[in-house]
Amino acid sequence: MDTQYIREFAVLAECQSFSKAAEQLYLAQPTLSKHIQALENSLGCRLFVRTTRKMELTEAGGIFLGYARQIASLASAGENAVQAAQKKHLKSLTLGIQTPEYFDLIYYLKNFREEYPYITVNIIESDDAGLREMFFHHQLNLFTAIMPPADKNSYCFLPLRKTRFYAILRKDHRLASGPYVSLSDLASERLMLPARGSAQSQLILAALKDSGVTPDISYEGTSERSADILKHCMDVSLHSAEFASDFSDDPDVCIRPVEPEVSFTYGLGYRDLEELSVAESRYLAFCRELTAENTAKRKL
Repeated sequence: MDTQYIREFAVLAECQSFSKAAEQLYLAQPTLSKHIQALENSLGCRLFVRTTRKMELTEAGGIFLGYARQIASLASAGENAVQAAQKKHLKSLTLGIQTPEYFDLIYYLKNFREEYPYITVNIIESDDAGLREMFFHHQLNLFTAIMPPADKNSYCFLPLRKTRFYAILRKDHRLASGPYVSLSDLASERLMLPARGSAQSQLILAALKDSGVTPDISYEGTSERSADILKHCMDVSLHSAEFASDFSDDPDVCIRPVEPEVSFTYGLGYRDLEELSVAESRYLAFCRELTAENTAKRKL
């Protein structure tokens, strides 16, 4: 049973004239007549009594009219609700992020909002593991991420920037005197690493394993207050350049690059393009364009 035919039946019952109903519905009169006949065939009964002077509802038509009006009203309400949701979807997006100072987020968001002030960006902050869980449960389609290994294509990836790991330690630590901290020198040290299970933590653990180091871990996390713990012990903290930069002005702490270099690329994780909304696709394209522009400028 066609919902549109039911709507046309309700209009015809009000007009009691095929010509007037057809005009209101922007249909040709023969087309409307065929639709009503198809509806009657579907119901197995006549809905109108037609004479040369007038047309009236049959008993069955009168019974069906109340339901037809409800169906027409619900169908219109449903269409309006879907259209409203689609319009909202076109003008907003949800972005999952780690701490705002990472991934050049402020830079990209600031420029995007200036370029597209009509698109609302809703931000959910979580750790690396939390973002991946929300992504895999379809609670968000865009999130800050580290490039997945070649053998684990769990999400599409837009690279934004390459970075590396640094060692953060007290200035009176034995390893603070050199220009860098060797991974092999960490065999006898207690280590403070990024959050357990995070992509950064996995990268560091893999690099330590390749260097023959069995890590002795004392702390796992990315809290800035971990520096307070570091100042009261002789542990070595291994974190990204962005995290390490937070302590560049701290008089009690020094920062040294890790050698051999342990680097990684971070950017945006996202679903297949056909699964993204217009707003999400626009943000992804904008970040890609801005990254390309910055890369071109650096080459000049």
